[in-house]
Amino acid sequence: MMIKNIVITEGKKSKHYTFSTGANLIHSQSNTAGKTTLLRIILYSLGYSIPNTKNIIFGKCKVETSIEINGKKFAIMREDEYLLVNDGTDQKYFILPEELNHFHESLFGITNRDILNNLLGVYYMDQEKGWTLLNRGVVIGKIRFNIQQLILGLSNRNYERYQSELVLLEREIVKYQHMQNIAQYQQEVYAEKGNIIYETYNESLQRDLAVCSFDLESLNKELREVNEVIDDNNKVSKFIEKMNLRVKAPNNIEIPVNKETLLGLTDNINFMLSRRKLLVSRISKSTSRLNQLRNLLYYQSQQPTAESLIQAFDKNISAISIDAKAVDNILSELSTRRMEVKNTLNKLTKIDNPIVLQMHETVVRYGEELGLTPYMSSSIDFLFTSNLKELTGATLMKMVFAFKMAYILAIKSVLRVNLPIVLDSPSGKELDSSNIQLLINILDRDFADHQIFIASIYTYKLSNLNIIDLTGKITE
Repeated sequence: MMIKNIVITEGKKSKHYTFSTGANLIHSQSNTAGKTTLLRIILYSLGYSIPNTKNIIFGKCKVETSIEINGKKFAIMREDEYLLVNDGTDQKYFILPEELNHFHESLFGITNRDILNNLLGVYYMDQEKGWTLLNRGVVIGKIRFNIQQLILGLSNRNYERYQSELVLLEREIVKYQHMQNIAQYQQEVYAEKGNIIYETYNESLQRDLAVCSFDLESLNKELREVNEVIDDNNKVSKFIEKMNLRVKAPNNIEIPVNKETLLGLTDNINFMLSRRKLLVSRISKSTSRLNQLRNLLYYQSQQPTAESLIQAFDKNISAISIDAKAVDNILSELSTRRMEVKNTLNKLTKIDNPIVLQMHETVVRYGEELGLTPYMSSSIDFLFTSNLKELTGATLMKMVFAFKMAYILAIKSVLRVNLPIVLDSPSGKELDSSNIQLLINILDRDFADHQIFIASIYTYKLSNLNIIDLTGKITE
């Protein structure tokens, strides 16, 4: 994937940046000139939920990006939650964040959700947390990375059933832990107040399920109709423009007929887009509600009026019938099953998996080049280590770099996708110039066919380096 250029518009201010297909250094003389902002807004243009910087609010900007993937060009425009993608023959609208994975499927040609969900953590190293994120944790904002999910996504193995079961088990365990806490609280209430007289509850689960299902079906039907109207409007606009029609005004001035001169067409499209955004949001909420109703026992009670909040709460808690011993037994069974599923997933991830072997070999090779041999292990389990006590400062940063390069090469090997490499402020932590040059040498030698973005106050020795000097806000 190659990001060709980006246009950032903030109010009446706009600026255009052009990138080379090789190495790009976003450079400034100070640490507050917008280097991190420009990197983040590039990722923002790709649909990610990236936190703002103090210099700019991304949601108030219009960002237009040109991208080329395997010879195919994409024009992407993002305005807040709207994403419009034009591939030269067709254009599609996406609502973020609900449709982010659908957009990335069309962009990268990757359909596996585990890979897509972990993709940013593969190629982006944020200045705050990125240089300490080895194999699991927060990439930026609420975006997370997990090496096991990535490897399972890249492996041609049947793991989805176990992963889905693990998610359900985790949810059930949390719920039963809450029940366990409630049971303990009940015992405290009984010990203090005895058997409290409580109001009865009316169960309404089936009714709510029926209403929610009907609403969701109606919303999906309306969304299909809105999508058809948007598509029809775009087709009509293109058809009229192709006909090269003109109309004559009373003063004999000829006016071309196009989407700019057709009254109401743009307003209609904008109205339908707003309607689509509302529908996507409501569908997401209704789907979440439907799933909740299918798994929860819902009680509806009258709000007490003559009692304090704590008294009302005690009554309501007392009204719930919980067998504490049964809850403990179920928790034990669920925890045992969770461990069994985790062990199964670990075996599917590690045993006879060429992707794991390739990643480990890459980490070891780069680790040796970076002087990390004393901190590495010959066992493939080292890929999944959580013991970072010995890895601090420059050692940890170099190890993170070796791991990230291994992830990028694995994706390249399996999916034939050349991901960009985005490094924010490698000199901002504890890496000295000699260690940084070791990283740069690897990039220059082994990743020449990848697009590289580095934000720094320093310059580096990279072949055909494109330097973008920032002197003010990125829109000035």
